[in-house]
Amino acid sequence: MSGGLEGLKIINTRAIAVSKAFSAEIEAQGGTVIQAPVMTFQSLPLTPSSVAVLHELNSFDWIVWTSGNGVRFFMEQLKAFNITLPQQLNIAVVGSKTAQIIKNYGLQPDIIPSRFTAEMLAAAMQKKAKGRVLLPLGKMAKQELEIALQADGFETYRVNVYDTVCNEKVKPVLKQIIEANTADVVTFSSPSAVRFFCELTASLECSLFWERVAIACIGQVTAGEVVRQGLHPAIVPETYTASALIESIIHYYQ
Repeated sequence: MSGGLEGLKIINTRAIAVSKAFSAEIEAQGGTVIQAPVMTFQSLPLTPSSVAVLHELNSFDWIVWTSGNGVRFFMEQLKAFNITLPQQLNIAVVGSKTAQIIKNYGLQPDIIPSRFTAEMLAAAMQKKAKGRVLLPLGKMAKQELEIALQADGFETYRVNVYDTVCNEKVKPVLKQIIEANTADVVTFSSPSAVRFFCELTASLECSLFWERVAIACIGQVTAGEVVRQGLHPAIVPETYTASALIESIIHYYQ
């Protein structure tokens, strides 16, 4: 099928299992997807204090999710401990994709900020009654949201439910990509993806590759990491979704 990405080779650095729709949309627009997942995700064993928190879910007013992985791994932990999520919990999420994932569990978000950032989520919650907030997060997630909520009078409890790990197995694939130097776009959806890509290719001569490809990022935080790596983020959509990223790539090449 032809479309706005006809003839473009686009590197997808996200884990394949969580980016099937993204890859399918690229192909539907005529693009060619080059799969290069630079990270994998794994469940973290809960600390005793985190296990205790799970058994006290009825004492919380809010649960806040900032990623689909946070939802999936948290739900796995609940299942492992045979715990049911209390129905009275208010739910706040960052991002339409995360919202869709919680709906797949039969839940409905009470807050989805207009811009998909932790800062906007904290701002949206400012107007709500203060209370106890549970934050199921990845180990590498920053503390900005916790700090902002605490400053607004919320009592926060963080539970690290998964870890983001560099995918060493993709090194040969990246070597082929860099040496062939035929890709047009490389996409990043998180700062971790940028760091891992650069770490995995650190021993390679990448100057011609970076001269050729356009770097496309979901979100200003990811774009900021690209800049910190000494690179230029060419494509950053205003809406922080994979679909918006694809639309921005199409617009960039028109």
